[in-house]
Amino acid sequence: MDDLDTCRLPRHCGEQANPLALPAPAGCRPGADRGPAGAAARAPARDRGVCRCQDFTPRAVLCGAAHPRAPCGLGTLAAIMVSIHASARSALKRERGTAAEDVFQRRRGMGVHEMMPVAMCAEIFGALGAWWVLDGRADAHALSVWLAWRLSVSVGRLLHSLATLRGWLPVDQVHMRVFRLSVLLDALVWSAMGWALTPLFNLEVAIVSLSMLVAVSAAGGLMLQMDLPSAGLFIPPILVPNAFYAAQRGDDLGVACLLLLLCMAALLLVEARRNNRRIRELQRLRHQSDQVARAQAAALEQARVLAETRSRFVATMSHEMRTPLHGILGLARMARKRARDSEQDRQLELIRSSGEHLVGVINDVLDYARMENGGLPLHEEPFDLHALMGEVAETWRLNCQAKGLELRFEADLPAGELVLGDPTRIRQVLYNLLGNAVKFTPDGFVALRAARSARTGRVDFSVQDSGIGIAPGEVAQVFEAFHQAEGTYRRSYGGTGLGLTISRELCVAMGGDLGCSSTLGEGSVFAFSLPLPVQEPPLGGVPRAPAHDDPASGLMALDGPEGGAPRVLLVEDNPVNALVAEAELVRLGMQVQVCGNGVEALAWLEQERADLILMDCEMPEMDGIEATRRIREHERRTGAAPVPIVALTANGPNVYAERCQAAGMNDHLLKPFHTEDLARVLSRYLQRSVADRRQRHADAPEGVAPRGAADDQGVDRGLAAEPRVRLAGPVGHSTRMAPLPGSRSTSCGPKSSEGV
Repeated sequence: MDDLDTCRLPRHCGEQANPLALPAPAGCRPGADRGPAGAAARAPARDRGVCRCQDFTPRAVLCGAAHPRAPCGLGTLAAIMVSIHASARSALKRERGTAAEDVFQRRRGMGVHEMMPVAMCAEIFGALGAWWVLDGRADAHALSVWLAWRLSVSVGRLLHSLATLRGWLPVDQVHMRVFRLSVLLDALVWSAMGWALTPLFNLEVAIVSLSMLVAVSAAGGLMLQMDLPSAGLFIPPILVPNAFYAAQRGDDLGVACLLLLLCMAALLLVEARRNNRRIRELQRLRHQSDQVARAQAAALEQARVLAETRSRFVATMSHEMRTPLHGILGLARMARKRARDSEQDRQLELIRSSGEHLVGVINDVLDYARMENGGLPLHEEPFDLHALMGEVAETWRLNCQAKGLELRFEADLPAGELVLGDPTRIRQVLYNLLGNAVKFTPDGFVALRAARSARTGRVDFSVQDSGIGIAPGEVAQVFEAFHQAEGTYRRSYGGTGLGLTISRELCVAMGGDLGCSSTLGEGSVFAFSLPLPVQEPPLGGVPRAPAHDDPASGLMALDGPEGGAPRVLLVEDNPVNALVAEAELVRLGMQVQVCGNGVEALAWLEQERADLILMDCEMPEMDGIEATRRIREHERRTGAAPVPIVALTANGPNVYAERCQAAGMNDHLLKPFHTEDLARVLSRYLQRSVADRRQRHADAPEGVAPRGAADDQGVDRGLAAEPRVRLAGPVGHSTRMAPLPGSRSTSCGPKSSEGV
């Protein structure tokens, strides 16, 4: 048995040292078999056709592998194993150094644990299959002990993975070490099935056992390749010991098993390392993608918050500027009617024009803010395009005459023809273009033209001037926000530089585009084309052009149900704005009731009824939206006919649009408003409201007056009295001024709003 304890190398192996050689065990004497006794001992091996390395114990094989020219190639295999071992150890050290900080480690840990429940269930069934194969062919006691260990390890790993997946255990460095130790224990138990239980010379059982071990190591390497140290702790402990155990057969079959199992271990480790690199790269890309997605989401959220903040800021500033401007312009118009001389009239006109300019600047800023936040709203309706253009031309004719310019108006459109479009936005574009032309034309002419194209059916608009023109390099930039051709123009002509930007965006929104052609020193032409289909006129005929409408026409003729003037409830908390609106309403022939907030308005409506309510949106105690909601609830509860409610707002229609509509408001009137705007709203809703009230009076039983009839009769009797208008003082009180014919104004007192 000495040859089993001694490493005997063939004579021709030589004495050259291998740098990868492992230390030879005690008693291993290279070349000790070169004598005659050794030759005699080698003869039977050659006769059997076995490799000349007779000792296949692990110690002897590793010793023989120290010689690179060994005929079995064991030195190469040993070099591979040493390299794999060193690679796994270095990878393990890297993982230990960064696991506490690296998010990839946590993701890999969770990925490995996600596969473990299925893998452990498969291991349990595999262990039962191995027990069935080895039962009766291996030592019964050893087999029972192995099966108990096998099931215990599988169940323990299963519970550990389930606890981790449910969040009961963290995926940190400590628990990853526990996981890897469990992997190593699992591999050792599987390995024991070969070298401890499988009969070496029972080929049938050995083939089944080794095949199962190869399958287990391959499947484990596939599932553990997300964590390279775990794969390194699972594959070699299963295959390497059983490779040397199979080599103890001492024949060519044992050598083949040795080579195959070692090569399989090396191949599985190499593939595990390669796949681990791919997984790391994919995880890195996924992490970067998640970071980019989170950054984009944060940027979008920040942009949304900034947009909302900007919208609130613009709305607040708009309200705070429009509210006093409404009072200034209204008082200026009222004072001009009482001007004693031309100088005073000129000064008041300067106040009015300056206020109108400031209103235009506010409108431009608001439109630009709305444009940046998602576009400008459009409201299409049938309108008389020829009349609208005539109104715009007449509006600018006085400005042109004051500057000595000739205004040319050419509209090749049938008078009275209705088209479908947004008249407000078209008017805004034409106003901006004409204002721009008048501003930059010191002398000469300004022309407004429109005609329907026979080829496309679209309406072509153009505004031409003989002004200073634009340099060729500046034409492409005139539509940029806050830009004017040649920066010095702003100092000479003023303006925000937003008019053309907004006009172009409006044209695009309406289905067209705004273009510019200009020659420096000769003038400019701004042209756009819009799809405005012709509409059939209503049964009542074509409405008259708004340019020729008298704001008060049709309103003075409106009577209440008993012949009195229509009653308008004005709910406004600002005394100056209430004074201006009240004076305009009185001048248009209305009976006016003024309340300072929603509470007073509800209290007044408990006892009286109005034909129309002008409701401010922002008021103390109760705002206009809440007051409107309660009024609508009261009407639904009592079955009363709904009274038209028009919002008075300085924030623009889009700020409160949804809330006003949800509360039950019918329309809005933007402050500061002109008398024409107020007259249009009154004409639109008062005719319907008065007709409804007259119908209720007609349908009421004889001797029974409908709600509000007594008050109407009192109003009619009071019409003969001298009408007065409140001039100043807090809401709820009146100060007398010169009488205005045919009208009356009163104010709300402090009343309770309970019950409404």
